[in-house]
Amino acid sequence: MRSYWLVQLLGYCGPRRRGLLGLVLCCAAFLWPVAPVQAQRLLGVDVSGWETITPAQWVEVRNAGRVFAFARASYGYGGHDTQFVTHMANAKAAGLYVGAYHFSYPMYSVNHTPVNEANTFLSRARDYIGPGHLPPVLDLEWNERGLSRSALSQWANEWMDYVEAQTGVEPMIYCNTNFAQNYLDSTLANRRLWIANWPANPNPQTGNPGIGIFKAWTFWQYAGDTSLGSINGIDLNVFKGTLADLQALVGSAGTINRWPVALSRTVAVGQNATSDTININNTGIGTLSFAISVNQSWLSANPSNGTSTGPSDTKSITVSYSTATLPPGIHTATILIVASGASNSPQTVAVTMRVGEFPGDMDGNGWIDSSDVTAFRLCMTGTAIEQTDPACELADIDDDGDVDMSDFAILQRCLTGTGEPINPACVGG
Repeated sequence: MRSYWLVQLLGYCGPRRRGLLGLVLCCAAFLWPVAPVQAQRLLGVDVSGWETITPAQWVEVRNAGRVFAFARASYGYGGHDTQFVTHMANAKAAGLYVGAYHFSYPMYSVNHTPVNEANTFLSRARDYIGPGHLPPVLDLEWNERGLSRSALSQWANEWMDYVEAQTGVEPMIYCNTNFAQNYLDSTLANRRLWIANWPANPNPQTGNPGIGIFKAWTFWQYAGDTSLGSINGIDLNVFKGTLADLQALVGSAGTINRWPVALSRTVAVGQNATSDTININNTGIGTLSFAISVNQSWLSANPSNGTSTGPSDTKSITVSYSTATLPPGIHTATILIVASGASNSPQTVAVTMRVGEFPGDMDGNGWIDSSDVTAFRLCMTGTAIEQTDPACELADIDDDGDVDMSDFAILQRCLTGTGEPINPACVGG
């Protein structure tokens, strides 16, 4: 409609329109402000093993204007989606950006722990996480065990934290509006969200679904179990951003990716710890120059600088330790990664070096807390009764062969609490 009237006005500016009115109308035609055009949100789909989609149909999906696809990789503890690899290969071949998700069954049985389910997912999807792929997703829509808000949210956070620790990529969470409002708490609020909400007449370009405790949404599943061309039973999604935003999400020039995210070692007094490796690359297509530095003399990194030309070019940094002269205790250091031009530079890798074994630290985690007290009590023999169980060696704090109240008195005096390093002088370590 707007272009029609503009043509009429421009036509009025022809040589036959010589009067004042014609001049005013001509000027109005060129000075009339044009409303800015909003960038279109990008459309996509998600699929699971319930859908069998041919390569030709994936091309049909792309021709219908869809630019991304999520595929289920796994479910619960030990469940692998048999169509996952095929979906990923064919969708990618059709020109879509792809990502993997895991359908969870929190605490369905003793095996359905966050770590067990995360490992189920990683065993199937690890090659599809990282540069060139959409972030991994935790699909959270099952709570038949009636977990509380805090328990369910803790389960989800532990799953996502574990996957991030293993891959260097923070996962997203998928849930519906009901879950976001009634089943989860604010510990998840800052997570990147893929929300499911199916209104009767969705407008993926301007609509905004309810997101409960979350602060924003990134993807919105606005229609489910519907049709797209010749495909039936497919879910429809929209990305809240431009093509440049989506490309940044899957990895663009100037973004560091590195693993592991932290290093931890235990070494005997007077010995050097075995070296570790940090892998680093640039998740984009350009060249990234990086420099590595350390803040402790017992730590070194080689090479300390270099370049990475993209996701196919991984650089391995050898981290070496000179710990033979370190006294017993917990020692910490930081490896600093600086990449010129990278949007997420600098980054740090925390290093924890535990030198020696400490009496009273029954679980060997570097501090003495209530869990150590529980384990200690199981090792008590009484005065002058020798404790011979190797698992109880660290309970003999005063090193007199038995585990009695004198050991317990030292344990109580030297309690640090969870996360607080042990004072070696306190326990005689």
